[in-house]
Amino acid sequence: MSVISHLHILKNGQEEQAEIYSTVSECPEPNLKVKVNNSNGYVKLGNVDDYYATRGRVHRSSDNKDYAILKKHKVSDFPNSWGNFKYVTFTAGLTEDGNDWLYIFSMHFDNGSIPFVVRKNGTAIERNDNYFENNTSDKYNSAFYYQNKWNNAVAKDLSNALRWEDINGNNYRSMSYTLATTMNFNNGNNTVVADDTFTSAVSGDRLTIYKNGSVFKTYTI
Repeated sequence: MSVISHLHILKNGQEEQAEIYSTVSECPEPNLKVKVNNSNGYVKLGNVDDYYATRGRVHRSSDNKDYAILKKHKVSDFPNSWGNFKYVTFTAGLTEDGNDWLYIFSMHFDNGSIPFVVRKNGTAIERNDNYFENNTSDKYNSAFYYQNKWNNAVAKDLSNALRWEDINGNNYRSMSYTLATTMNFNNGNNTVVADDTFTSAVSGDRLTIYKNGSVFKTYTI
């Protein structure tokens, strides 16, 4: 990114700086348009609770919304169309052949949920939008493999089977309770109770996935 200068914001005796970029591609909408030595400049705007929010505020008449002037434009690891990251759930998913299990952590955003696959050997499969299904329901906590794509699903621990359903309760696929018990599946708190335990934490604009307490994967959100 080309930072050509800084916008200085002084409020209540405290000064903050916001980066000014030279092009819209480096600082997409919403942005604040400024002049720097007779050249166009752009300052990123965002939500008032954004991690990079300054005390500076701008009201835009085009959408009748109040924005915070951000210190910088962050580049998320996820498409802007998904909206803000909300939370992540952990559960089990079915392998491609349906006869074994793997870890799934489903990331939930304003505009959709997407499953991320983690092999049992601990190697994460990199996200490829072409192989995942997006959906807008927060009820999805797992995934299953169907028609060459990972699909969102609701994982349920039933009395006789572990079952993956769509949001309307339609059965996608089931795993026998014997096999589900063998792999120590427990969906009561959306976690996989097995040899490995996955957890997550958000600090600023970073989401960290932990495996057994150690850093497994990090994302900019």
